Amino acid sequence: MSRQAVYLHFSNRSTLLVEMARRFDRTSGFRSRLRAARLLSPLDAFRQVLTEWFAYLPSILPVGRALESAALVGGDGADAYRDRMSDWRAGIRLDVERLHGAGLLHDGWTIDEATDWIWTHTHPTTVHHLVDERGWTIDVASARLTRMLEDELVVAV
Repeated sequence: MSRQAVYLHFSNRSTLLVEMARRFDRTSGFRSRLRAARLLSPLDAFRQVLTEWFAYLPSILPVGRALESAALVGGDGADAYRDRMSDWRAGIRLDVERLHGAGLLHDGWTIDEATDWIWTHTHPTTVHHLVDERGWTIDVASARLTRMLEDELVVAV
């Protein structure tokens, strides 16, 4: 396939990268696993969504880091990176809204603050620092981050 043929379908490299990332989300089963997790009770869904995210991160981390680098310098990958991270934040917000609606969100946390807090602690860069730079396993990072977020945000049941 020629470069010209690709650009007849995608207006620019960023559009292509966004579609590639979304397609991988679909074909990997990640999106369907998130949908299934969100059928659980709010607290179980919160835990399962984080479990699914941390299990998914190793497969997307190299591309995610490349897109993040592009975002930092304003390259074509910036739109793709913002798209993916905005989707992840929107999903987190759904889970936080459910926790709040069930009376499980600790007092003092707004839905937006809790969403931002989770987004920051589940961000690919955070996981990269722990796993790739500090030598944690993804299982240890996942368990500790999930437990920390639950302890800070969720009312003990």
